[in-house]
Amino acid sequence: MARSDTLVVLANRCRGALGWFHFGSVAERFLSFGSSPLLFVRGHSWPVNLNAPKPLGHVLTVLDGGAETECILKPAAAIAAAVQAKHTLLSVVRGTPYYGIPWIEKEQEAAAYLNRVADRLRDRGSSDVATELVSSDEATGQVILAYAQRSGANVIAIVARRQSGLPGFFRREPAEYLIRNGMIPVLIARTDADERRLATT
Repeated sequence: MARSDTLVVLANRCRGALGWFHFGSVAERFLSFGSSPLLFVRGHSWPVNLNAPKPLGHVLTVLDGGAETECILKPAAAIAAAVQAKHTLLSVVRGTPYYGIPWIEKEQEAAAYLNRVADRLRDRGSSDVATELVSSDEATGQVILAYAQRSGANVIAIVARRQSGLPGFFRREPAEYLIRNGMIPVLIARTDADERRLATT
């Protein structure tokens, strides 16, 4: 398997509602056993016009406030820096009270977190870093894709958490929705928690 400093690019093809990430697929094996970030791009009909590439000017990175999901920042920031693209950090906040915490406090906490992460990226040399907070009751994947389309994002970067059952990744994940329903390339990394668990098995 490739190392964590290697980007693996995979072209996805429509397999129907239930067949996108069946157990045993290449994507599932990379996420289960490899440490490389994966970039999923929608497959195209042959022949591909390589002389007219679409410029990559905006990388959108999704964060949920969990420190273990920040492993997506390194590959996302590297792509943005390589092509001098704008880098936006996005957080989706549910628009209803959660566990007794008022909605306004959730927004304030999420905004403060995004600003801290953006400041860290700027300290490391990333110049064009912005933050965006979206509150919605809709499914997270739908909210992310809608914002990405509105903002003209060329890449969506997001962490895939391991779920129970088969397949182990993507089940009920926003990442699955983005790859299945969007035309925008999706950069995926495994959480640091998954890395630590695999290292001890």
